[in-house]
Parts: sequence; C-alpha cells; structure tokens
Amino acid sequence: MSKPQMRDTKTAKEHSNSVHDTKIQGGAQIIVGDHGKMVNIFSPGLIALALAVLVVVAISVAFMAEPWKPADRQRADPTTVRKPVSPVEEGGRFYLTDDAGYLSALDLRTGKELWSFHQAGTTEISLARTGASRIYAGTSGRSVNGLHALDASNGDAIWSKTNNSCAGNPVGTAESTLVVDTNGYLCGLDKETGKEEWRVEGTSCIFGDPDTLYLNTERGITALNAVTGSTIWRSPGLGGELIYAAGNLYLKTETTFQEIDSRTGKRGWGRNITDLEFKDASTSTSELFFMSKTESQAIDANTGQLVWRFASPETKDLKYSSNSVYILANGKLVALSEKVGVKRWTQEVPGGYSLYVHHGKITDLLYVLGELVSAVRPENGKFVWYASVWSTGHPPALADGAAAIAQDGNDVTTLDPWNGATRWTYTSRGQVVSISYSGSPTTMDILDNIR
Repeated sequence: MSKPQMRDTKTAKEHSNSVHDTKIQGGAQIIVGDHGKMVNIFSPGLIALALAVLVVVAISVAFMAEPWKPADRQRADPTTVRKPVSPVEEGGRFYLTDDAGYLSALDLRTGKELWSFHQAGTTEISLARTGASRIYAGTSGRSVNGLHALDASNGDAIWSKTNNSCAGNPVGTAESTLVVDTNGYLCGLDKETGKEEWRVEGTSCIFGDPDTLYLNTERGITALNAVTGSTIWRSPGLGGELIYAAGNLYLKTETTFQEIDSRTGKRGWGRNITDLEFKDASTSTSELFFMSKTESQAIDANTGQLVWRFASPETKDLKYSSNSVYILANGKLVALSEKVGVKRWTQEVPGGYSLYVHHGKITDLLYVLGELVSAVRPENGKFVWYASVWSTGHPPALADGAAAIAQDGNDVTTLDPWNGATRWTYTSRGQVVSISYSGSPTTMDILDNIR
C-alpha cells in the first residue's frame, strides 16, 4: 500500500463553535494618511486604490499564508534539526505484528530486530497482553493454526500447539493459567506446559475482578473463575457488549447501558445511550464518560444519572486521566474537570483524529495522532513538540524515551518523547497490525502503557 503524500503546508480551518474561538494568525492593515497631511479618504481615486490593495492582499494571503504551527514555534518547528535526548530504558523493547504473520521484537533504543517468529502457512498473529519472561502468540492461516509460548529474550518456542482445539487467540493470564479464545470455546491452559485445564463454551470474554472472566452467550452472562473455569454466577443475557469499568460490569447494547453487579450478576440501573459511545471511566469519582458526534457526557457510575454534558462538535476522541477529561473535537484539544465538566484549557490541533495518554516515570504526555503527531502537556495544554509523521489508526506504543507510531504501510517511526526527534524507522515484512511495549524480559511484564 502506498503512503499518502504529506502536504507541505496545512492551514488551520476557521471555525466558530462552543469549544473555543479560532485564532487567526497574521493579518494585513491598510493605513490611509500621509505623515499628518489632510487626505480625502472618500475620494473616488483613493477608494479605488484601497479596493485594489485589498484584492492584492487577499490573493497574497490565500496563496502565501503561513502554515499552521503551535504557539511555541521555537520549540516545535519541524525544520529544526533535532537529535534524541531523552534516556531510554535499558532492555526495553517493542513487539510488532504484521499481516504477513510475523511477530518481531525490536530494541527500544535502536530499532534493531532482536528476533522474529513466524509459523509457516499463517498470515495472522495475536499476542497476550500479559506475561513475564514469556509471550503467548496465537497464529492462524488457511490450513493451519497454532498457539505458542515464546521465550521473550530470544523468541524460541517453549511449547506450541498446532491445529489443536485449544489453539486460538490468547486473551490473558490469571495466576498459573493462560486463557485462550478459540472462537467457540474458552480454554484454560497451564502457562508452563500448555496442558488444558478447563474448557467452557463461549467467546469474546473480558477480564474484570482479579482472576475473574465475564462472557456473554445465548445462555446469558456468566462470571467464571479464570484459574479453575468454574461458574461464579450466571445472569440472563440480552445480547450486547460487556464492559468492565470503574470497578463494575456493564452491558452495552445499541440503545442502552445496563449496570451489572460484578460480584453477583444482579442488574442495576439502566440508561438510554442512543448515539453515545462509551470511552473511559474514573475510579476516583465513579464516573463513566461517553461521547457522540456533537457532545460529551459524564454519567454517575453508581446511579446512572447525568453529571454534566459538554457541547463538542465533530468529536473525534475522549480520554480520562488524573482528574481531567480530554476531548479531541473540531480541530481542538480541550481539558475539562472530571467532576463538573468545567473547561481548563484549549489547544488547537488541526488534523488530529485520535488521542492517547502516556504516564511516564518523569512526566505525563498527551499524544494527538493524525496528519501530524503532537505531544501536549496535560497540565496546561502547552505543546512540547510536533512532528510531520503521518500516522494510521493503530494505537501507538508509548514508553519512556520512545514513542512508536505505525505509518500507512509497513513502516514504524519512533520519536523521542522529549523533543519529537526521530530515533529510528523500522520496515516490517507486512502491513503493521499492532505495536506493544514491554520492559526488559527479565524484569518486567508486558504491559500496554497506553489508554
């Protein structure tokens, strides 16, 4: 797939909306006067001259307007040669999957491929998001499928299952058990040996309380012990998607959002959410955050009552972090207080369509992806940097010292979070499907540090 061509200039659109008043950079003035001499500014000749000048100025602005840039241009100007300056975690790595069926481990600092894994005949690969010194990968193709436990240090297979009834998509781990979704059954396998320990009918499960799985089938909503596979409770199902948020379970259909007690399965409050999409939740204030194309809402997780709503035309994304709700809408990034929805700051980010939060060891950052990649400080909305990197819709992999961005096609570009400088670019064997971050295999679990 060919890359979309980057435009050399991008002029900010002028909008009038409830999020923020658009700022127009630059401008032109016509000064009428002659060093204090009296001039008849209403004479036909001067009026004609003024009109002519206005036409010339308008044409000049249209064709020579300076492209949009963030407020602190001296730090964000992409024409400035920048070198990576932030420290990178020793032993950290990115894990990349592509549509050729490869899993590649990349050095966080250099982008060097440390190892790759591929099962012959497969074109798809998926990863478990948790593990210690191991990675669990599911592979599939036209005539073969598999499940593999890999040594994270070198990619060697510790154990594998090929064309086995429990070979499928690894969902996650609980204590000593690996849970696998086979698109018909859920299997619990011993993490060390791959031996099957339990199997239940169902699919599309989610983890909630520690060592608890929730799944929705034709028989109803079921809570399972992820270690033993035993049923904790079962509740009648109505179809829809299960969501675990703010310490509780919810059932989302096209029109309703239903509370379900995660400990007992008892139904609680329900609310009509037609045209609303659930996006995030706050455990500190027990609020659920929703968005539509025209507004954002906060709902009390305990009662289902509306807490606040905020008009946000052309809403693209919403994230919650550290007592603030961040909304990407109409070419702007807006920060609201989580409790009452009062605006804290607004920053223009034309062309942005997705938003991510990274909690770093030194500082937190907001990343806006789209026609540019921008880094913004969550406390005040100030730009840290922006880079002319065209990103796809894939979530980035964010780490201390490196932010990996999937571009259209097979390329991944990694940027320095402190100044936006390019660290390295990696070209995969197929089109990028996912990127994950982990620390050193000997010290840290594989964790997705993005929300």
